[in-house]
Amino acid sequence: MPTLATASPRYRSAMDLVKFFEGSNKVRTKAYLDSEGIPTIGWGATSYQDGKPVRMGDTVTPKQADVLLQFHMNRVTAPLSSLPNWGSFSKQQQEALKSFAYNAGPNFLSSPNFQTIANAVKSGDTKAISNAFGLYTNGGNAGLTTRRQAERTLFDTPVKMSPIFQQPDPNKPSPIFDTKKMGTKGKPNASRSEEHTSEL
Repeated sequence: MPTLATASPRYRSAMDLVKFFEGSNKVRTKAYLDSEGIPTIGWGATSYQDGKPVRMGDTVTPKQADVLLQFHMNRVTAPLSSLPNWGSFSKQQQEALKSFAYNAGPNFLSSPNFQTIANAVKSGDTKAISNAFGLYTNGGNAGLTTRRQAERTLFDTPVKMSPIFQQPDPNKPSPIFDTKKMGTKGKPNASRSEEHTSEL
């Protein structure tokens, strides 16, 4: 099982965190039932670009799965990028919030289930945002807890140490993630409703 502690720099953006947690970097080309019993395909998608739900028996190519992932990523992060203060966040802070949005859903900024982190994001309070990640673990679900830890660590990374811009020394432990027991299951994702990861 891969861990973020040993992953190369390409695993440290929102898109690649999603791929890590949704499939251990292995795309699912055949529809399967996720932990919630929802038909899912590709990189954790439960619906297609036209809004139709994934059904058991569906298949996609790896390229189609990547296109679908990009579609859902754009959809769920649009509300974030339209915030007046979005540009005040660092690149890694934006990537961490995008990863959270993909998992929580496109409406988390206006959902009562996510008031703490939503208010912090809207106000630009980075300390409050960092502290809020851990609230959304579905009552301590191991996969979601690990996912929130990874997002928080990325969010808190100083700009000069940003995994987006700095190539780590492959002979030294990663300064970004220390996750010996990193899990890869963190459900649900963008296509699921917010209540699964609400403040619990």
